[in-house]
Amino acid sequence: NRAWLQRMEFSHLILDEAHLLKNREAQRTTRLTRLARKAHYRLLLTGTPLQNSLRELEALIDFVLPGLLKEGELGEGIDDEKAERRVKKVRRILEPFVLRRLKETVAKQLAPKTQVKEVIEMPAGQAETY
Repeated sequence: NRAWLQRMEFSHLILDEAHLLKNREAQRTTRLTRLARKAHYRLLLTGTPLQNSLRELEALIDFVLPGLLKEGELGEGIDDEKAERRVKKVRRILEPFVLRRLKETVAKQLAPKTQVKEVIEMPAGQAETY
């Protein structure tokens, strides 16, 4: 599927489970980034909250806005006040590109779960194989 996808041109790329892109060196991230570079618009979907790791946030920015930041530009830790301000700034940059739906919001829109058990006879051929 990868070779087929790489040949295609996308106008939009919507990526679910976007929090999995937090490691720039991961094979999944590098492959998806190659695909994303061809897309004009990118949207990240995640149910997982974005962490306060500047490195992880930087990787997500690089995915949606390649070239905006140099690798390591944001610094490392979140121990000091400056780093905390940087995290807030990065989150504001990412906000238009990340759609995060909270479980309690989604749960209200879903129909209640139902469970039905049905016993079904196996066809003769399947029963014989089984």
